[in-house]
Amino acid sequence: MKTATHIRTCIILFFTALAAGCGDRPLLTEMGTNRLMVVLKGTYESDSPMPWSMPDPDPLDLDYNTLLLDDSVDDCDGVGPNPSFLMMDIAELKLLDSKGKQYRFANYRQTFAFPFSDLEPFFSGIGVVLENDDVPFKKEPYVAVGLYIRKMLTDNAIRFYPSEDGWKSLYMWDSFDSEDLPSFNFNKFQIHSFYDTLRFEKAYINRVYPLIVPITDLDTGNLGFFFNKTPPLTVLEIRMVVKNFVKKYEYESYPNQVHYFALSDWLQNVEPEEMNIGGNIITVVRTYVPGMTGTIRGSNGPEARHIIAVPHGADISLYTLNTDPYGTSFGDDVRTNNPCNLPMGPGLYLGTSISLALDYYLEVEKNKKTWNDRVPDRCGDFATYQQNWNTFAREVGSDFRLPPLAVYAEENMDFTISNVPPGRYDLYRANVDPVYGRLYEDGEFTPYGSNPVTVSIGSVTDVSF
Repeated sequence: MKTATHIRTCIILFFTALAAGCGDRPLLTEMGTNRLMVVLKGTYESDSPMPWSMPDPDPLDLDYNTLLLDDSVDDCDGVGPNPSFLMMDIAELKLLDSKGKQYRFANYRQTFAFPFSDLEPFFSGIGVVLENDDVPFKKEPYVAVGLYIRKMLTDNAIRFYPSEDGWKSLYMWDSFDSEDLPSFNFNKFQIHSFYDTLRFEKAYINRVYPLIVPITDLDTGNLGFFFNKTPPLTVLEIRMVVKNFVKKYEYESYPNQVHYFALSDWLQNVEPEEMNIGGNIITVVRTYVPGMTGTIRGSNGPEARHIIAVPHGADISLYTLNTDPYGTSFGDDVRTNNPCNLPMGPGLYLGTSISLALDYYLEVEKNKKTWNDRVPDRCGDFATYQQNWNTFAREVGSDFRLPPLAVYAEENMDFTISNVPPGRYDLYRANVDPVYGRLYEDGEFTPYGSNPVTVSIGSVTDVSF
């Protein structure tokens, strides 16, 4: 396991080398032959992330119940401590070119333990460097990166079990980096975006392993980036939303109830007693050449807000979620509004326990009731079913992406967006407060300043609210 101290040392050396460069040639090129560096961040923001705001574990606290608890937490009200670490086991990295060919350029198993701290590079905006080999110089673009994550674990998962004296609890254990640790691998439950048995896609939709992330050129907006011999160093920055995006889940393993922490569920509405939480890793990739970028600076207004920069002319709704693309208003987000998100029935019970058999038949009746609530009133025919699931897949797929450049600006404070590739950008400022465990929705960004903003090599572009 790479310790936080080791990671910080590597990052400090990396940025010190960049700062010590002569002109536009960073001295980092003297440290090795690789011309591609992979940096992994666990933040929504590319610069100056929002501080951690995880609610305290207090069942009487409204923020704890509404922000930290997923709606799957239903049967057991036992309260344990919040998680303090994210552990990640990465098997390898691959690049995919425009012809569909794959290039394995990091065939190394890399394990990390990231403390949930604003000082941890993974969460501070600096990022951690992943070990990799060089990739071929090509005339055609690389269009996506494949991140093969074997495990993602958090600590402080608790199993509650009944006894004569009431509920008792034990911490869950799992293996990580060849050791048994008090941890829980939630990656095994991130199976797919929806599991509805009537859909053919249930057999192959997987957003987790491998995690395939498209690469978009920020200047042109086209898919992919060109990697050649000219720049001494190219940075491939992978951002996955972890910070302020962790929630508590519950699942039943009769007679036990298990509470664990995982990434906030934005794809699948996890009902009580369900185990799968959907492939909900949200990721964006950008590339830049150190020394060949510019900077955007500005001042924020009286409220702390996120400010994002997107390629000029891009539709801002691509970077927000439409909560109700179905026109139903059955819930409060894109998952619960889907009238054809039908429940998964319980598996066939083959045991001999009378208590378990009774629980099974109760689950069957509960599943029937939920079906009857939605069919035929909400989802009365297969054509409607297909249409609404296709709408869902489009809204959370091709019609949604993370902003390539984002910064969290405190109230009445200056902000800086760094390492911006040359080009023209439109800036937007959130018009609502950020909410823990939640993404932005349509209409929650408004233009910031006068768009477009032009960035050139070495430029410092000042903008104002």
